[in-house]
Amino acid sequence: MTLTDIPQDLREELAVLADLLPEQSPLPYAKARLLVLSWTRLGEDALAWAGANLVMKIDPEPYESGDPAYGPTPMQTVNRSVDLWKPFPPGHWREHVREMNLFDLAVYLKLKVGTWGTTPIARRRHVTKDRLDGLGLGCQIHPAHSTASIFLCGERSLLEMVETDLVDQIK
Repeated sequence: MTLTDIPQDLREELAVLADLLPEQSPLPYAKARLLVLSWTRLGEDALAWAGANLVMKIDPEPYESGDPAYGPTPMQTVNRSVDLWKPFPPGHWREHVREMNLFDLAVYLKLKVGTWGTTPIARRRHVTKDRLDGLGLGCQIHPAHSTASIFLCGERSLLEMVETDLVDQIK
């Protein structure tokens, strides 16, 4: 796939994302908040109808530091009892990828997960026949380096299901 294969509006959105997301440098709180809100909505639209979940979390330590590189934050002491700030429990979630670039994650979520949720084959297969209940894709943002770790839960891999369905759609 080349850049010209991507629709113009999506190319523009990806260009904005590339400008928005720093590489290997601190991710300001305002940008992290925007990513969490945006990606949570994408997960609701693309996955929830099939029973799967996209769960977003953030490593809170950089935002507790008070370092001006992270911009103003509403909290200098994070309430760690809120799920957003807790790590993924290893008994339920398994780490799949460590330290993924946020732009690469954004492109994957938008192009693969977002597209998958709109395909007729996925809708036919997973609305009633093959529910994805219990499957999850977790993303924990690491603001210190603008990366994320990817986690999976469930007996099957949600990522493999998405890839398989997209390949079937292209055939």
